[in-house]
Amino acid sequence: MTQNSQISLIKIVPVEFNQTRLDLALSNLLPEYSRAKLQEWIKAGFVTVDNVVLRAKDKVRTDQVININATVTTETTDQPQAIALDIVYEDQDIIVTNKPAGLVTHPGAGRTDNTLLNALLYRYPELTN
Repeated sequence: MTQNSQISLIKIVPVEFNQTRLDLALSNLLPEYSRAKLQEWIKAGFVTVDNVVLRAKDKVRTDQVININATVTTETTDQPQAIALDIVYEDQDIIVTNKPAGLVTHPGAGRTDNTLLNALLYRYPELTN
């Protein structure tokens, strides 16, 4: 399943990134996004510095304002998977499970499957509706 979300971020260039390439400064300021993704946004014109579109290799200066307005596309695999669950209690409205340590709750960055959500979808296919 593909999910799109809009992001709008404002960053001020700190002293330690004075005269640093725009893409490198952004990759340090926004470690949750890959440098390749940031370069893609820069090239597409989704990133401005003091309201000017720059190239990835252009240098930024202290106190410049970086604006990012982009669409983030996330791929998720909310697919049923046969994973053993320790169900403590269940009725029509609630499921109580004893989640083992190490079992990730839901798919996200770095983990797209083998999660509690995948196990619940397998055991309770009606949850997909």
